[in-house]
Amino acid sequence: MLDELGRGAEEHIAAARPKKTTASYAGDWKLWPEFRGWLAERTGTPLALTAVTKGTMAGRHGVAGRGEGGRPQLD
Repeated sequence: MLDELGRGAEEHIAAARPKKTTASYAGDWKLWPEFRGWLAERTGTPLALTAVTKGTMAGRHGVAGRGEGGRPQLD
């Protein structure tokens, strides 16, 4: 069930997000491990990791229906 929810969330997010935003987020995620390490060195405490996924977030907040052309229909 969680895998299915995750796949649905990935599809919804991909359809709703502009390509430039996706590219920017990808760059941010590449820097995240470096930032976590840098912060841990300075504070002595690494940021906590979480089990929250795109699927659990989209499932919690509801996935919008599909509009014309399969794009998300935002109410």
